[in-house]
Amino acid sequence: MSRQAEITDALVELLLALVHKISARAERRVEKQLAAELKKVRSEEGILFKLATAAVDMPDKEHAETSMLALHLHQSSLVYVNTLLLQ
Repeated sequence: MSRQAEITDALVELLLALVHKISARAERRVEKQLAAELKKVRSEEGILFKLATAAVDMPDKEHAETSMLALHLHQSSLVYVNTLLLQ
């Protein structure tokens, strides 16, 4: 094999190693971001529970309906976020 072919092979191997390393870093970064988003969603479940409890405990029907609407909107947004995370 000629010297030029050896150098070309070595450069291709270095390039492949670099691409692999960049890909692995990007994958780890995405996994960390997803984990952070999942933690947020889990804490959102607590908020949903508090909203539902507050809506049930409202003595005023108008306030209870408003709270239930807010609860529904919040829940819908969480479903949307979860859908995006799964894609």
